Amino acid sequence: MKIYIPIVFLFFISSAAFAETEYENSINAYIDYNCDHNAKALIKDGSKTKYKKLISACKRGADDIKRFVSEWPDFGTNEGIISFQDTVAPYAHEETAEGAYKNQIYRYGVGSWGIGYIQNASAKANTIKQWKQGKFKVK
Repeated sequence: MKIYIPIVFLFFISSAAFAETEYENSINAYIDYNCDHNAKALIKDGSKTKYKKLISACKRGADDIKRFVSEWPDFGTNEGIISFQDTVAPYAHEETAEGAYKNQIYRYGVGSWGIGYIQNASAKANTIKQWKQGKFKVK
């Protein structure tokens, strides 16, 4: 009987790790999808900034928001994320039209995904489900 306890314990740990890996994969696909969509929309809107630079700005914003929500969960609200974006956006003070586009995609590239997608278990499950259904494919 003693041997079953460690096996059961290892099963639960590995299941949790697998679920977290699935979640990370799904959220990365979600970010890629949204960054791609928004970069293409900004280019269509008139941005002369190269696609790769817009994608880079978008992903930087997503990484910063993810870190922000993870490190300061008390601020994981819509107002907190908007305040964060307004305060630390690295492109906010570039005095060019292209700086404005990079700032825009940094701030809104993936919206305020951190609120629901980091903190809410049902949103995590829904993100994984949508990813498995192929909804976050970059075309």
